[in-house]
Amino acid sequence: MHVLLVEDDPLVGAASGGESVLQPLAHLREAAPAVAAGELEYVEAESVGDVNARVQQAAAEGKWTLFDFYADWCVSCHVIERNLFGDPAVASHLARMQLVRPDGTGNDATDRALLEHWGVMGPPTLILVGPDGTERRDLRVAGEIDADGFLKRLDAAGIS
Repeated sequence: MHVLLVEDDPLVGAASGGESVLQPLAHLREAAPAVAAGELEYVEAESVGDVNARVQQAAAEGKWTLFDFYADWCVSCHVIERNLFGDPAVASHLARMQLVRPDGTGNDATDRALLEHWGVMGPPTLILVGPDGTERRDLRVAGEIDADGFLKRLDAAGIS
């Protein structure tokens, strides 16, 4: 459920169970999960070796890994960061995963080798790797995706 809080409307606040006259929608804000997109912790990885080490580390911990192939100049990367990772339900799922963000901003030889290793055409590309260290290729996202579509992919993988 997405709630858009445009302004503190006392009528909407009262109808939705709010009790404060000064902040009638405060009870809806409090229901948001504690993890926001800006609070997600990314693990750095620049090379094929870095990425392989991160996959092994997550496998040892029994965790899923999400690779977010990103670049500063990529407009869609910023849309994903704001609209997908900023979604409270998505952020809640991601908080339990290892998040690796290879940054291809420089587009140097190391960046290109990493893209080639994973068969990625360019950012934005999201890759889910299971706790067994295997990519779930059918869940790969190239380009933008909305929160509902991404959550369906996580459900299909059995990530709750």
